[in-house]
Amino acid sequence: MTVYEIIQLKEQQVERLTHEIAALRVAARMLEESQSADSEPVVSLSTIGAGHASRSEGKSFKQFP
Repeated sequence: MTVYEIIQLKEQQVERLTHEIAALRVAARMLEESQSADSEPVVSLSTIGAGHASRSEGKSFKQFP
């Protein structure tokens, strides 16, 4: 194996690891967001059904498609 082949192999490994790190960062961000959403107060469905929900409460349900 030549030096140039080794360099190319290492560059491919770096590129693959860079993509993996980016994916892990996205997953970590999503996990943090879901954990923070879990710790927020939850609006009762009976309150929403009775028409007492505010606009901000209604929007919180649209956070995740």
